[in-house]
Amino acid sequence: MPPFAEQMDRCRAWLAEQARALAGIGLACLLLDLYGTGDSEGDLAALDWETWLDDVERTAAWFKARTGLAPMLWGLRTGALLAAELALKGFKSVGAQVLSYQVDS
Repeated sequence: MPPFAEQMDRCRAWLAEQARALAGIGLACLLLDLYGTGDSEGDLAALDWETWLDDVERTAAWFKARTGLAPMLWGLRTGALLAAELALKGFKSVGAQVLSYQVDS
């Protein structure tokens, strides 16, 4: 799951590169644009946290139905916060969660 706003602008190319590298070793990858961000539907003013949590849950279910695999959530910055909250809520649709927070130097 991507970071948000200016964080996404700074990290999007890196996330896409990571997804391509993971796909290159045979892992199915999906880089999600949450509602109201990136190329997704919706307006930035209409987004909210619960909608984003629902986006992730629906996307994970779609991914599992399409591939037969339990997805692993990988989040950076704001995406890591979403993944952590889903873990605390006992989200069962994923196989694992990897959280990453980038510290600016």
